[in-house]
Amino acid sequence: MLLKYPKRIRLPLAAYRELVNPCAITICTHEKSPIFQNLKFGLFCIDLLKQLCNEGQFKIFAYCFMADHIHLLIQGDGSTSIIDLMRKFKSISTLKSREFGFSGRIYQPRFYDHFLKGEDDIEKHTRYILENPIRKGMVKRIQDYPLLGSLVFNLKS
Repeated sequence: MLLKYPKRIRLPLAAYRELVNPCAITICTHEKSPIFQNLKFGLFCIDLLKQLCNEGQFKIFAYCFMADHIHLLIQGDGSTSIIDLMRKFKSISTLKSREFGFSGRIYQPRFYDHFLKGEDDIEKHTRYILENPIRKGMVKRIQDYPLLGSLVFNLKS
């Protein structure tokens, strides 16, 4: 008889520092609250993300802040843990959210992650993230959505 083991939700904490493959991350808001409809708060969070990624030596292939969740595709150099980066981002943005009129929790306690393999996955996942507002019928071109971008790829064309 085969024994069933519970599926691991997280890798061991040390693995998040050692892995240098690009990582697709989804952060959901608490109770699907549409906090990023507040454009000023969304723009603050983008600036914060860029600052923290720069400090932690992370490349940002793509980011997209939808009303109630965030999609990211980032890659670290191993000097900073992705968990530490996400913890810091969520903590600082939660504290700052009070200035934008929010109260209580704004994020779910965890985030979803998926480490990519191969160059093809980077382009596929980047396109998926950046085209999210188009698939939702919010805009016709990625350039028209103010809460997405890339610090690796040129989105002007």
